[in-house]
Amino acid sequence: IQQDELKKIYGIANPPVDLLVNRNLPITYTPLGTKGMFHGKTISIYNDKLAVSGSYLDSGVVYIYQDADQNGNYVLIHEVIVPGDFSEYLPIVEMNEDELFVANPTVISNPKIFVYDIKNSNVLTISNHTEIACPIEVKAKGFGSSMSVNADGNILVVGNPTQYITKSGNIDHYNTGDVDYPTGAVYIYRKSGNVWSHVQTIFPSDLDEYVQKDANQGNESDIHFGHSVNILNNDLLIGSPRAYSSSTNRRTGCVYVYTETNNNFVFNNKI
Repeated sequence: IQQDELKKIYGIANPPVDLLVNRNLPITYTPLGTKGMFHGKTISIYNDKLAVSGSYLDSGVVYIYQDADQNGNYVLIHEVIVPGDFSEYLPIVEMNEDELFVANPTVISNPKIFVYDIKNSNVLTISNHTEIACPIEVKAKGFGSSMSVNADGNILVVGNPTQYITKSGNIDHYNTGDVDYPTGAVYIYRKSGNVWSHVQTIFPSDLDEYVQKDANQGNESDIHFGHSVNILNNDLLIGSPRAYSSSTNRRTGCVYVYTETNNNFVFNNKI
């Protein structure tokens, strides 16, 4: 990049043909880096490391390359085996210096984030992992389709643009019972020692407005809150591409900004 423009190819990471030739590949092979569910990242870059998603016949895989000589000559350092069915979409990935986070957003029953230790460059194939569970029930595909880890590596943000919240509805003072509003949600995990724990779930700050819209007009709360997430310094940015603009009453989309205060992310503003 020169003056905010992409000027030339810096390097190339080729598929690891020596590994692929001995693997069970699907009949229809999904090319490396193909976009994921809800446009989730199948490529992640951290300093001199590059992670790229792929799939075998019976599992997912993530290849991690390193630009060892700082000249764009990317060399494969890890082959990460990911359990699960990835015939529909490739694994969604996020990475920092020491850990690789992998999600399969197609899973509805007990979805998880897989966490792999990638510090030891002497180990080629990695399958051992820990798991981070979704803290609440899901009813549709989407958990883990967006992820972002902070610079210190101790806060992981996970989005699910189809997450529902159940609230009691009423029309003209008549109770309509519990209603599911699929607004989407974002989950905050913190790392203490070597353990990741769920500490906060964020629903849209204007949730009540969407509940009211649904009561009046139908299913309009599917705003895909958490379609994309990015944590930078103390700010958390949450994309919601189907959000309504109150001034035009149209789905113009927006970004919600939350700021960390006393170890808790609090709504700041909406762009």
